[in-house]
Amino acid sequence: MKKLITLIFLIFLIGCNPITTGITTTTSDLTTTQPTSNLTTQSTVINDEIYLYIIGGQDTVEINTTWIDMGAYIVINEIEYPMTTEMTVNTNQINIYQIIYTYVYQEITYQITRYVAVLDQTPPVIELNPGIDTVYLGNAWIDAGASVTDNSNEILAVIVSGEVDIFSIGTYQITYTATDSSNNTISIIRYVNVVE
Repeated sequence: MKKLITLIFLIFLIGCNPITTGITTTTSDLTTTQPTSNLTTQSTVINDEIYLYIIGGQDTVEINTTWIDMGAYIVINEIEYPMTTEMTVNTNQINIYQIIYTYVYQEITYQITRYVAVLDQTPPVIELNPGIDTVYLGNAWIDAGASVTDNSNEILAVIVSGEVDIFSIGTYQITYTATDSSNNTISIIRYVNVVE
């Protein structure tokens, strides 16, 4: 009889145990999950009632262009609220910027971070200056050079390579090359004709 009572008591204890397989306890630690739609790039689960979302945008931008902040929002009990930030991106300077969005709910500040990369992936623009590129045998040829601009607004040097032998008939190549500080390189060729 004692064994039967003990067995019933154990079954009762097991049935009342709150730890059940298949149930996950959510803590306040932030965990990243996959986006729920094609409008979001990152979502963060706080608990079963609170989710943070970054809205997808163009977060890799060229220097000296415009970056548009698509924003972020928080979902509390299935209701969306916009999150705010006072941070900005200086698209005139190459860098990685953090945009931290915040929202205060029940005296707790929730935040999620967007990273924006301002890069220079565009090569300089180089153009030949107008010049006379057909010369008679033995006459001097004057190199009109080339002009270069860059989206970074850097002042770039133009490297010239090649030679013209004014005492030999033929077509000669003069190459102008410019490289910006992000190692984007551009070249252009001038053809010079020495004729009789």
